[in-house]
Amino acid sequence: MNNTESLLNNNPKVKLLWKHESKLMSLCGKPMGGNKGKFMSIYATTIGNKIYMPKGWWDIVDEQQRLILLRHELIHVKQMAKYSVPIFFFLYIFVPFPIGIGYFRAKFEKEGYAETLKAQYEYWGESSITSIECREWIIEQFVGSAYGWMWPFKKSMHKWYDKTIQEILH
Repeated sequence: MNNTESLLNNNPKVKLLWKHESKLMSLCGKPMGGNKGKFMSIYATTIGNKIYMPKGWWDIVDEQQRLILLRHELIHVKQMAKYSVPIFFFLYIFVPFPIGIGYFRAKFEKEGYAETLKAQYEYWGESSITSIECREWIIEQFVGSAYGWMWPFKKSMHKWYDKTIQEILH
C-alpha cells in the first residue's frame, strides 16, 4: 500500500472521484472553460466527503504531489463537516461577494494552503516553501483569478505567508 492509499484509508468516509466522470463537475466547469479549463484539468474540488480530482493531472504527478493536494483537500472536508456543506458553500461563494473580496473563501483556503505548505516542507524540505516561486504561486492563488480574486490585498497575503512559514519552521 502506498502513502496515498494509506491517507485515504485513514479517512474512510472520503471518496476520491474523477472530475471528468462527474456530470456535476462537468456542469460546474462549463462556464470556466469546459474540459480544457483549469477547473477541470488542474484544480481539485471537494464537496462534503467527495474529492473530485482532475485525472490528467493525477496521472502525471508523483505520489508526494498527490499527497500534498489530498492533505489540502482533506482540510476542506473537515471544514464542511464543521459548518455543513450548504453553509460552507454559502460562505465560500457569496460572503461577502462572489468575485472580488471573498473573506470566507480566503479564510478556508488559507487553512488549506497552510496544510499544503506544511506537507511540502515535510516531503521536500525548507527550500520548497521558502522559494520565491512557491511564495508567488500561492499568493497569486489568492489575489488572482484562480479563486475569483478572493483576497486582492497582496501585502496582507505576504504577511500571512511569512507567518505561516515561521509557524512551520519553528
